Amino acid sequence: MRLELFFRMGKVPPLGSIQDLVLRNYLEKSLQKEFLVNKLSIMASLGNQDVAKINSDLQTYVNMQFFLDSHNEDIDKRMKAQYDLIKNTTPRLYKDKHGNAKVTGLVSHLE
Repeated sequence: MRLELFFRMGKVPPLGSIQDLVLRNYLEKSLQKEFLVNKLSIMASLGNQDVAKINSDLQTYVNMQFFLDSHNEDIDKRMKAQYDLIKNTTPRLYKDKHGNAKVTGLVSHLE
């Protein structure tokens, strides 16, 4: 990877520095995208393939192309946190004395 960084930049940041780590991560993502493009083009040229696998790989490529990986991870983390918050609640629906519907047991996650 250092050689790839040298070819692209001319000057390589110090090993282990923040710049080095960020650039290596960028190169790794670039190589993964390139691999997916080649894999998708090979799969498309072969004809009868598993459409679900092609769709999954294409979705992965699109997410990488538009930097949606971290966004999707954030959504997953938020959904998990919300689930952890409400999984032990027991909501109860009842009618009050005026005939209106009321819900109890959801106060913990509405705050």
